[in-house]
Amino acid sequence: MTEQLTAFYHSALTGCMLCFFYDIIRIMRCLINPPIFWINIEDIIFSFIASLICFGITLTVYPGTFRLYMLTGLIMGGLIYHFCVGKYIVSFIGKKFAKIRKFINKKIILYKNKNK
Repeated sequence: MTEQLTAFYHSALTGCMLCFFYDIIRIMRCLINPPIFWINIEDIIFSFIASLICFGITLTVYPGTFRLYMLTGLIMGGLIYHFCVGKYIVSFIGKKFAKIRKFINKKIILYKNKNK
């Protein structure tokens, strides 16, 4: 029973970690505003890396056997992170980056006006 709980715990932490990294991608998208093509490429790359991480967790926790509670742990960990912490982190970091971007844009405008 403790092995299953440990596997569930590791899966939940992996789900939280993957959601955190995807939140970083979401924040960058808000700042850069890339075209849809690049968003699709980013999602494909993230999905590929996430699947490799999940596969690695499956190999390390159990020797290649897949258990439903591991999938449940991934999903629950991701949902708990997203709804409890993730939306606040995205909002907070997004606002900070927006302030930094605004500050840099002001400096660039001042520099351009100064050199005219």
